[in-house]
Amino acid sequence: MLVRMGLRLLLAAVAAVIALGGCAYDQTGIDALLKPPKLSDEQSRIYTALEASLGASAKGGIKLVYPRKGSYTSAFVKNNLDGESTAETVVFYEVANSATATIPIRINVLDQQQNGEWISVSDVATVAGASEVEKVSFVSIQQQVYMVAGFNLATTAEKAVVIYCFEEGMLKEKYSAKCANFEVLDLNGDRNPELLLITSQQDESLPNNRLVTAELRRITSHGSALLLSSVLLDPTVTAYRNLVGGKLADGRPALYLDGLRGANYYVTEVLACRGNRLENLMYQGPEGENLVEQTLRAGGVQPMDLNGDGVVEIPVRVLAPGYEDSEMHQQEYLTLWYVYREHAGRGELSLSSTSYAAGTLNYLFILPKSWVDRVSMEYISTDRELVLYEFTPEAGRGQDVLAIRAVDNADYQREAAEKGYSLLKDYGQMMYAYKLGPGAAALGATPDLVQANFILQKLQ
Repeated sequence: MLVRMGLRLLLAAVAAVIALGGCAYDQTGIDALLKPPKLSDEQSRIYTALEASLGASAKGGIKLVYPRKGSYTSAFVKNNLDGESTAETVVFYEVANSATATIPIRINVLDQQQNGEWISVSDVATVAGASEVEKVSFVSIQQQVYMVAGFNLATTAEKAVVIYCFEEGMLKEKYSAKCANFEVLDLNGDRNPELLLITSQQDESLPNNRLVTAELRRITSHGSALLLSSVLLDPTVTAYRNLVGGKLADGRPALYLDGLRGANYYVTEVLACRGNRLENLMYQGPEGENLVEQTLRAGGVQPMDLNGDGVVEIPVRVLAPGYEDSEMHQQEYLTLWYVYREHAGRGELSLSSTSYAAGTLNYLFILPKSWVDRVSMEYISTDRELVLYEFTPEAGRGQDVLAIRAVDNADYQREAAEKGYSLLKDYGQMMYAYKLGPGAAALGATPDLVQANFILQKLQ
């Protein structure tokens, strides 16, 4: 959700304001720290055209609205909506109005003329009560482009999704629905994106008195959303924080649902299709044999594709060796990553890799398989440093193997280079450095291994 300014600016903001612990996975609210980016020259021209079109109605001021997630995170979403030679730009915005308690989000469509100038051609209100734009997608059906836009209502767990079409010079609403979350992706493998809706309603016969379903809908050539199939979801999940598209180990497209239980516990469900029939591979109903319980974890590291092969791994946190009897605030954790596979007609979770996940510093260090059960770690929050060291249950802590430190760019020479650290990653205002310890040789730790196993990745 923190993608508006790009990962580089996000990391810089995080580094500047937070002292980070290795076992901390809390939601930091960094979104509140972000300021809208400076407009480009073209965006400034579009903004000027928007102001001109609104005239006196915008005297209270225009506030641009940035989608929170997805491929389009600018308030200026450029696409060819009508098939003509020039593009259109969709602008999400609000106008200050002291006469109303809420400021409705509106959409303005501006068309680029042959001379390069922009003019407003359509302006519509969005869903009543919309507080944020969640994400935006575009789908092309028989040469007609449809915009699928989602809006957060009272909370991020209550959304409205709308399919728009630009026709006859106007932006028109073709379909709308209320939901808990949604995604646009090709889940049945027919090369046309579908709309997947997560819905929730009261049902006293089920756990938590809730019936939670996922609906797979085909976006038609008329802009409607035809129901293809639906499946039950885990009713103990109170909200779906992230929907991660990828594939299964067998190559089928899949959608991984990052579900919240209680205040800070998460589980993962996996949706896939056989033909047009939607399946929940992890949850088979209240009486079924469910894999979802195996994914229960504290904290917010989300499912992700770790090695770039398209297959999404599911995280589960476990105590690091040696911390079994430690006070809770002193405990350190490893993250185990599992892949869903089917064997002899049954689903199972197969361990893929083991890592240390520095959630608020946005990096992973994948432990070589030969290190598992032979190392443990300590996170030194004052130095933003992870220390991996040899460990056996009999002898306890042994020699240090590797230290990884996050350093502000301005402090790198004093806090890292002069102390014998080598550069690991330079990421703008945040730099990552490492130093091999006296136990490195025994475990085969080399500079190349450290580089290969360090992954800079937005984790929350």
